[in-house]
Amino acid sequence: MTTPGFYIRRIEAHGKTKETAYLDFHAGLNVISGASDTGKSYLVECIDFLLGSSTPPKAIEEAKGYEVIRLEIETWDGKPYSLERSLRGGDIRCYEGRLLDAELPETFILKRKHGSDGKSASEFFLELSGFNEVKIRTNAQGKTRSVAFRDVAHLILVKEEQIYSTGSPMHPTGQYTLKTAESSLFRYFLTGVDDSTVISSEIDTDARSRRQAQVDAIGELIRLSRESLSQLTDAPQEIQQQVERINATLANMTRSMSLDRQRLQERQRERQELWNRVRRRTARTEVLARLRNRFELLDQHYESDLRRLAAIAEAARNLDDLPLAACPLCGVTGSLNQHLHENEPALTALSQAASSETAKIRAMRADLESTIVGIASETVELDRANLREQRSYERVIELIDRELHPAEDIAREEFEQLMNLRGQLERAEGCLQQIDLLQSERERIADTIAVERRAKPATESNATKTSESSRFCEVVEGVLQSWKFPGAGRVTFSEENEDIVIAGQDRKSHGKGIRALAYSGFILSLLKYCRDQKRPHPGFVVLDSPLVAYREPDTEKDVARLDVKGAFYRALAEWKTKMQVIVFENEDPPAELVPSIKYTHFTASHDEGQRYGFFPVPK
Repeated sequence: MTTPGFYIRRIEAHGKTKETAYLDFHAGLNVISGASDTGKSYLVECIDFLLGSSTPPKAIEEAKGYEVIRLEIETWDGKPYSLERSLRGGDIRCYEGRLLDAELPETFILKRKHGSDGKSASEFFLELSGFNEVKIRTNAQGKTRSVAFRDVAHLILVKEEQIYSTGSPMHPTGQYTLKTAESSLFRYFLTGVDDSTVISSEIDTDARSRRQAQVDAIGELIRLSRESLSQLTDAPQEIQQQVERINATLANMTRSMSLDRQRLQERQRERQELWNRVRRRTARTEVLARLRNRFELLDQHYESDLRRLAAIAEAARNLDDLPLAACPLCGVTGSLNQHLHENEPALTALSQAASSETAKIRAMRADLESTIVGIASETVELDRANLREQRSYERVIELIDRELHPAEDIAREEFEQLMNLRGQLERAEGCLQQIDLLQSERERIADTIAVERRAKPATESNATKTSESSRFCEVVEGVLQSWKFPGAGRVTFSEENEDIVIAGQDRKSHGKGIRALAYSGFILSLLKYCRDQKRPHPGFVVLDSPLVAYREPDTEKDVARLDVKGAFYRALAEWKTKMQVIVFENEDPPAELVPSIKYTHFTASHDEGQRYGFFPVPK
């Protein structure tokens, strides 16, 4: 049985007078990290645009002059396709083959909209992903439509603003009118059963009354949306300008926070180096103390040897000075030295040897005394240096604890406040769009004259049941535990919120960093679940900044115990079975993983041999 889906191999940007910008990907884990403003988020938007989004990537300075973007994908059975689309929009040009092939085969056009002549982009990607004639419900009455690839795209490509959302990952658009369809699609992922057998329950007893009721209901929704809009902003007409200003401020804060983080890391490295030097000097002091004890013991031995040699020399002199007397053995009269004339040279040699050895020992003792003095001097210098280093160590700790950490906390708090404000403005913008859609729908219903036929009511609920989600929750639980997710425990599914509950706590009730991790866990677990259960799925996931808002604990003990970011990358590096995960992140993955994954680092540096970002640095 063939494996449905495809993965991304390469993306390129082309302009008539521009050097080609490109980035390669592999199956498995891909990590693109580096500084802000190097094109990471732009790449995510380009991938989304080439997968059929109607919104082109936001214009950035580095992209000026580039006109076309291309994407190479490959099915999990090894069949390559190349896609091309103008940055101004329009249809997608496609051919079977690789971007780097010398000869390009005949191309065909993937239409933007379904129903046009030829195959649409949505149909093409759905066919590759295994979604054959899948129907999903769009309202409580059981009305159905065919699934579109844009329905699926929200569950495989997660942008930065989406990943921090408090809303359910099941409802990534946040649009009320799409909620039923999104729930129906998620249920299809879990069960493999679509809504093609559901029959609409709409009746046509009094079409005009029904339409009027719909108009009234939409009018109420418009009123509620306008109330929500008034609570979110006082100046709806200035939302776009406010968002742009906030984005500019956030970009500056991101750069500033990055510099502050570098400064903190430098001070932490300085603190560690100071501590290491103190430990090395302390160890050296202990060695010198032991040497001094041994040398003082050796000096005592030298003193003992000198006294012994002095006694030998004195004995030789005394023997030579003995008076004349008769030999006690043979009775011969005369000097004992004369009688023992054969031993006279030996006494002289003994005296000379004692004198020579004494001189040698005194010389060695002088050297030893010099060495002991040197050890004492070095010990004093080491103690003084240690005292200086300890004072520096305490100053660095004070700087970290009183300035750098508090400054980082304040910056993070301000950053989160701005992110919340931007989210509030984006919700306000969503309200405006929803009001426009509702007004258009109200006008359409007011003009319609079609009467729908009576049909058998749909009786099956569209809500995802706990029993249907239990196996998926087990996958989420395993994924979060492999990441050392803080407070990880049993994962359940809330039918009310249509979201996961981790160790009894709703996902949305966590802070921003934990929310992003849990959102990523939901999306990646859905990929793994579909692969395990042989459900249709494109087979890849793109995540923008899943870890940037998460901060590890301050204590080294907790960092070693948790290391959530390292565990996140290590766990995903083991996903080898026809799955692809692409992570765009500010921080680098653990160094030991780099050889086993596809890793690209954007340095924002103009130095030769360094990759600045996605776009080549102008020469």
